[in-house]
Amino acid sequence: MRNRFSRVAASGGAVWVVVTIIGLYAFATSDAFRTTANLTNLSRQMVVLGLASLAQFVVVLARGVDLSIGASVRLASIVAAIVMDGSDGKFLFGVLVAVGVSLAVGAVNGLTVSALNIAPFIATLGTGAVVSGLALYVARTPTGRSSPWWEDLYDRTIGPIPVLVVLVGVIGALMWILLVHTRWGRHLYAVGGDPHVARLSGLRVSRITISAYLLAGVLAGLAGLVLIGGTGVGDSSAAAALEFESLAVVVIGGASLAGGRGRLLGVLGGVVLFSMLGNVFNLLKVEVWYQQLVRGGVILVAAALYVQRQPKPDTGMGPGIVASHRSERIGS
Repeated sequence: MRNRFSRVAASGGAVWVVVTIIGLYAFATSDAFRTTANLTNLSRQMVVLGLASLAQFVVVLARGVDLSIGASVRLASIVAAIVMDGSDGKFLFGVLVAVGVSLAVGAVNGLTVSALNIAPFIATLGTGAVVSGLALYVARTPTGRSSPWWEDLYDRTIGPIPVLVVLVGVIGALMWILLVHTRWGRHLYAVGGDPHVARLSGLRVSRITISAYLLAGVLAGLAGLVLIGGTGVGDSSAAAALEFESLAVVVIGGASLAGGRGRLLGVLGGVVLFSMLGNVFNLLKVEVWYQQLVRGGVILVAAALYVQRQPKPDTGMGPGIVASHRSERIGS
């Protein structure tokens, strides 16, 4: 029974059970929760956390962690706001600069972890501190201005669903294809499951690890762009603690911090759960310290369920994937 529950939890099923229970409770007890306006705002609030959690998930699969995601998102949003400067004509350039900045942060993280062999926790914590300092130096006070067109798109909906939620859904679908139906995705799971076996199988572990941090950087840049769509300006105090929230979402969603295990369905459930908790607590006027207590308890329970498990490569593609890595020599 315990093994069966563990398998369901690791696949992301357990977190959706919790989401369903909380959702039903909120619908029954709060008239404000079930309004269309609240549900629309709730889904819009999930976008930044969702993108950051996708970035964190990719890195965790590679047996890493990224504590610089929050700082990267803030710096990307600041430089985008400065470049756009309230002009629609500069929107595309602002997008390129924002993604370029966060991509550079991802490259530094990947090279530091792989080339210098520094523990991911320490490497990304240091990078995050440096990037946070740069963000504060560039924007001591809120600065720049988002493109008016981008701010308008942020508020637009298709029926009750925000346009940005649809766009993130497309990104999530592309991520699923990349992780499950491409060679790179299978290699990422293999490297996270056992780097030594992956190296013996011919995988270029360092290259795959660096690529995971680069992809995380791109996603962080997109999150920064979404952030200024809502705030309108670049703010060095925005997205506070996003790196820890995204890591909590990944753990809650069933991914193993030991690498090589986890599914996007669970990450999505973690994003919904974490966002819903804050929304429900605010509507029910629950004290802030109670909110932190419950969130901390959820994270601890999730960690107890998943972190103690022995990691095994799991791509959702069925057994035999490790054997295939051992049998073929791959040079990419």
